[in-house]
This record gives sequence, structure tokens and C-alpha cells, in this order.
Amino acid sequence: MKFIGTLLSVGVLALTISACVSSSDMYLAKNVSDEAKADFLYKQGVDNYEDLIVQKNDVGAISRVRKFFEHTLVLDPLHPQAQTYITRIDDYADRQFNRYMERAKKLQDKENRSATEEYDMVYAVARAGEIKSFDKDLLRLKMNTRKSRNAIVERRIGPLLVHEEKILAETNPKTLAVLVPEANRLMHSIDSVDPGNGTVKKTRATIGDHIGTLAQQDLENAKTHLGNKKYADAEASLIKAEKTVSGFDAPVKDEIAQLKYTVYMRWGTAHYDAGRFDAAVTRANQALAIQRTTEAVNLKAKSRQQASAPDYDGNISAIISGIDTSIAKGNLLEAWDTCNANIPRMKQKTNQDKLAAKKTEILAALKPVYTAGIDAYNEEDYELAQDKFSQIVEIQATYEQAQAYLDRANSKLRALSGSN
Repeated sequence: MKFIGTLLSVGVLALTISACVSSSDMYLAKNVSDEAKADFLYKQGVDNYEDLIVQKNDVGAISRVRKFFEHTLVLDPLHPQAQTYITRIDDYADRQFNRYMERAKKLQDKENRSATEEYDMVYAVARAGEIKSFDKDLLRLKMNTRKSRNAIVERRIGPLLVHEEKILAETNPKTLAVLVPEANRLMHSIDSVDPGNGTVKKTRATIGDHIGTLAQQDLENAKTHLGNKKYADAEASLIKAEKTVSGFDAPVKDEIAQLKYTVYMRWGTAHYDAGRFDAAVTRANQALAIQRTTEAVNLKAKSRQQASAPDYDGNISAIISGIDTSIAKGNLLEAWDTCNANIPRMKQKTNQDKLAAKKTEILAALKPVYTAGIDAYNEEDYELAQDKFSQIVEIQATYEQAQAYLDRANSKLRALSGSN
């Protein structure tokens, strides 16, 4: 929960508390006592104090964290510990402010400052301003160091605009993964000495729109794959989208995460329905890593229960059906793994034979994959060739010349990426 600005009344504060709970808990939030509300705010304040002040040393959070305890006292003036934390925060603020001011003044008095010392000086001024923005000594020091601050900003604006131009002309995620972090570094270095810089705001928004648009294309592909129950392809598209926006706080990140959660839940459910309970647990865990929901917890629990003592022979029809579906979609490795995982689990010889027959069917299906891999290699589509031959080698390492072609494709990709 975050407080922005000053909450002017206990009524507004109660609404803020209500916003932190689910709709099913709204009645309780409106009807609990002021002392209980105060205790809620106090605990939130302590958590934020330990995280932002003690652990992260975030001077920009001082005012926000202090408000938790201020409003604790509004609701419960006799709260025994809120004032103690206010005093701790004020003491911390004074210490940090004085430390930054002393650092800035010491560097200001130094002759022939290096470029690093120039930056450290204006950085210290900016950090002090986050704590006491209207302090007279600070305002005077800010005025006296203005030329240094402007010079530092100007030296970084040029390279930032160059990076912006390159990023806006680029669509390759690998290239963006190099350009975007450098642009972020430049923007952060400017923000650190000139908070709210207009050029940085504009550039950040422009770059965010660009990479968000690129990621949106992969997001739409993922939705299409998900609709066709091609979960591995959907995951691959989402991973590509994540790479595109990595290192940048793009709004589309939340949508990517939510869709990825949906993919893992449906994928896990499909595994469960096909009797692949261990795989279902894996997908449930991936969903839980993104969002801890009741449905994901339940999928994991029931999958683990089935995996611990399942009746595999009783599920042979579902298992065979799942294998057939994987083969039909071209997911041969998934089908192969399903066969290998379930053959040892079968107690009945007839069921083991059915799965062995499916393995023979999968091996026969490798030929068109192999041919497609050779065609891709000859057409210099080395990533596709790599994908085809990797799948074959995973299933049968000795299959014709698959390993040799895979090695060649890997070498070509390394050469093209400049890693050799």
C-alpha cells in the first residue's frame, strides 16, 4: 500500500484501508474500530520502514513511510509505538541530509574537481533535496552548483538522444537488449542529479511506447497459440516479449505476466487431464511463481496427489490420447517424453506395448522434421534448423546426420552473433 500526498481526514484514510482488501472484506474494513485500523497502518509502516529505510536506504521514501505512523496517531493518539518510529525516521532524515550536505559542500570547496567528483557533488545535492527540499542552505547550494548540474546533464543528453534514435529504428530483441540498458543507464544518471528532467521523461515514454508495440506483436502471437492449445509456442512468444521489454519498465509487462500465468495454468491442466501429473506440477509451480492463486495451488495439490500414487494403467486411454494430440501438433519431443515417463509406470504388459508402439510412430515422424531441418539449414535459417535438429537429437541422438547438422547450425549462429 502506498500513500501519495497527505491524507486529509480519517474518512479518506478509511477508504485507503478499504482499497487494500478484497471486495469480500469491505464490510469488515468499514466496521472495524479506529484502534484496529491504527494497528493495521502501524504494521504496514513497520514493514515499509524495515524494507525501504533499513534495507534499501531509500531517502526518497522517508516522507511516505512517515505518513503511516502520522495517520496511526490520527486514529489512535495513544498508540504506544508510532511516535517512536516517527522519531527514528526524523533522526534518520537529519543524519542523511547532513551527510549529503557535508559531502556536497566539501566537493564544492575543492579546486580542480574531477568529472566523477563533479557528479558526486550534484548527486549529493539532489539526494539532500529529496529529504528537505526547502532548506535554505540546500537552496543556496543548489543555486551555486547549477552550472555543474547543467553541464553534467548536457553531456548525457546527446548520447541519450542517439540511443533513442537507434532504439526507435530497431526491432531485433537481441540488439534492443544491448541498446535499452545503456539508455536506461543514461536516463538514471540524469534523473539522479536532475529529477524530473523533461527530456528524460519524453525519451522514456517514447522508448516505452516503441518496445511496448514490439512486445505487443509477440503477445498477440502468444494469444493465438494459446487459443490453439499450442502451449510451448505460446510460452516461446511470451519469453520473446519479455526479452524485448527487459531492462525497461514498459506497461505491457503486467499483461505479459498475466498471460504467461494463464498459459501455465492451461498447460498444467492439459498435462493433468492427459495423466502427466509430474509435468502438471511443474506448470503449476511456474504459474505460482507469477501469481499465487487458489486455482494454481489446487492444481499443484491434486497433481502431486495423483503423481504420488496414481493408477497409470487406468489412465492409459487419456495418456495415449495426450500423446496422439502432441504428435498431431508436431510436439514430438513432448510425446516422446510422455512415453518414456509412463512406460515404467505401467504394470500391465499390454499398456507398455501400446506406449512402445507410440514410440515407433514418433520415430517414423522424425523424417519430415529432419527434411525440414535440412531445408532450413540450406536456406540459412539457422535458428529454425537448430530447433528441428535439437528436437531430433533429443529423441534419437544417432538419427542420420542430425547431430552433425545441429553442430553446424550452432556454429553458424555463434559466428553470426559474434561470440566466436
